[in-house]
This record gives sequence, structure tokens and C-alpha cells, in this order.
Amino acid sequence: MTGPLSVVDHPKTNPIHVLSASDHDSIDGYAPRTRWQKVQEMIWDGGTRTPEERKLIQRLDVYVMSWATFGYFIRLLDSGNITNACVWDERGPRFPWESVQSAHHVLHVWVPVSLPMGRLRSSVGQIPSQFLLTRIRPSVYLPAVELLWSILTFCFAAVSNVKTVFALRFILGMLESPFAVGVLTLMGSWYMPRELSKRIAIFYSASYAASMFSGYLQAAIYRGMDGTAGLPGWRWLFIFSGIISIWGPLWGIYAIPDSPYTTKARWMPEVEVKRTLRA
Repeated sequence: MTGPLSVVDHPKTNPIHVLSASDHDSIDGYAPRTRWQKVQEMIWDGGTRTPEERKLIQRLDVYVMSWATFGYFIRLLDSGNITNACVWDERGPRFPWESVQSAHHVLHVWVPVSLPMGRLRSSVGQIPSQFLLTRIRPSVYLPAVELLWSILTFCFAAVSNVKTVFALRFILGMLESPFAVGVLTLMGSWYMPRELSKRIAIFYSASYAASMFSGYLQAAIYRGMDGTAGLPGWRWLFIFSGIISIWGPLWGIYAIPDSPYTTKARWMPEVEVKRTLRA
């Protein structure tokens, strides 16, 4: 007969401890796993959890992951539409807000300069953003920058020259820079290390979906909306992108739980918050 688990042998205090079938019966709240649960843990998350812990993770996946993945999707959709707005005609590629005479200058001077500048402004903007994130609640700060860049996306539909475009691009990059690092900080506050890898992979996979969808959106709008209400297709491209983007911050206000110590999320029962803090 085996005695009760000591502090050294307890799996929560000693990560080297290997659980056996009898251990599951010795730990309060942990029931023996079925074969289906073992398969689920291999595919999604490993480790042993109580039913309450599994329910908490499912809530986080439904709310936090859905908001984060959709937010990253619209971020890359909005920033990528500037490239999709480039049109081709018998005189070659050019941006619709530029004359034919200045098309060569735009494509060969402005665009190569703007690409590294975009990475620079994103890197510079992330540093002060992390400081602000410690002072302002994530459920307020992150939806606010999402809302601002969604409004800015609508503004692209009214531009008339390339200088305005790149000025808006600079502001857009500064507003988008807090998002990815803010999401990773938020996820790290709630998920354990063994749970983070798959969720970060899903989060970043939204970039591929945005690139694919942006091209399809451009083709559909140029084919079906060009000339509607007297507006060219490239203006409708930014209008529709703004309409898609505006739902991200609205969902984020409700879905973002802040940190476990300051959360006021209405979908998070207080008992689960206390359980998280004790873990």
C-alpha cells in the first residue's frame, strides 16, 4: 500500500514526477483519463487537468484566441491592401492615385523605401507600447488602437496623392505595432508554457489567411464594385476592409480579460479567477 503523496512527490511541486494510474486516484480533483482524453492531450494540450481547469482553458480559447486571431487577420489585411491597390494597365503597374508620369517614381523610389521603414516603425512602436500596456488596461488599450487603425483604413479610400498615402501608412504602422506583442503578453499571462506553442502558431497563421483573402477581396471588388456610386474599385477595397476591421475592437472590449490579477471580464466567473491565481 502506498501512502499519501509528499510535497516532493506531488506533481504540482515536482515536475520530474511521472504520474501513474494510482497517482490519479491519489490527487484530489483528478480523475483517471479515458483513451479519448489521452488522444486529445496528444493533439492539443498535454498534462493532467481537473474538469474546472479544462473549462477555463476552453473559455480562454473561445474568447481570447478568437479575438487575437481575427485581430491579427485584419491587421495584415489592412496593411496589405496598399499593395493590392496597385493596378495594371497597358502602361504597366501603377497606383491609382498617381499619374502615369509619376508611376515610375512611385514604384521604384517610394515603395522600396517604405518597406524597410514599415518594419522600423513597427519595431520602434513596440517598445513604448509595452510600457503603456503596464499602465493602461489591455481591454481598453488594445481595442482602442484597433479602432483607430480601422478608422484610418477608411481614410485610405479618400486619398488623392502618394504623399498622403505614405503619411497614413506611417501612422497605421505605429497603431498596428502594439497588437502582436500585446497579444503575446496577454496570452503569456493566462496560458501555461505547454499550452502556448500551438496557440501562438494559430495566431500567426492568420497572416497567411489575410494575404490570401486580400487578393480574393481585391478581385471580387474590382470585378463587381468598380464604378458603383461613382467610386473606383480601389476605393471600395479600403471601404470594405474598414467594415471588416471595425468588428475587431468591438469584440475585443468584451473578450479581453486583462491580467489574472486585474480581470473584470464578464465571461470569467470569479471562482475561476481565484483558481488561476492559486495555480
